[in-house]
Amino acid sequence: MAQAEVLEPEDFFSAAVLSNPDVISVSRLEDGGFLQVNQAFLDMTGYRRDEVIGRTAGELGIWIEGAERERLIAILAAAFGVLATLLAAIGLYGVMAYSVARRTGEIGVRMALGAVPADVLRLVLFGAVRLAAAGIVIGLAGALAAGRLIESQLFGIKAADPVIYGGAALLLALVALIAAGVPAWRAARIDPVVALKYE
Repeated sequence: MAQAEVLEPEDFFSAAVLSNPDVISVSRLEDGGFLQVNQAFLDMTGYRRDEVIGRTAGELGIWIEGAERERLIAILAAAFGVLATLLAAIGLYGVMAYSVARRTGEIGVRMALGAVPADVLRLVLFGAVRLAAAGIVIGLAGALAAGRLIESQLFGIKAADPVIYGGAALLLALVALIAAGVPAWRAARIDPVVALKYE
């Protein structure tokens, strides 16, 4: 049995790009000039490989306007931001629902001893606020550190813009309260007799 030929990393990468059926291009970071494109890219654009290599998308007219590319990037960034916020809300909802289910007996005892639904609602929401506050503090610290790394990529805004950070923290706090609202509302409606029997 013949031993398989081992490719150098550059050759392997090039072979992987060229043989992929999806549209793939590799560009220089400095100016966006194409270093490598695959056949699917050439089929889609109608160019030959020698016409593409070394030129930018703007020079080839692939992006009609520079603003079109910026708009696409902004839409993608916003979509990923909404998706991340939704995932954070679902995660917090799951944690709070689990916490309420685990503390059903305790909540029943509190209500049997005279706690009113508003007290239980406050108890659950305070737990959610503590989790959200910890997450926001850690997230802001991480964002400030990462902002310094990508500052050269940002156009028109500062890496440490207090309005952006404040707005993001406020939005996440609001999302956390909404996500914790359903488990808190359920906890406030627990029947003490049923809760005391809950295992």
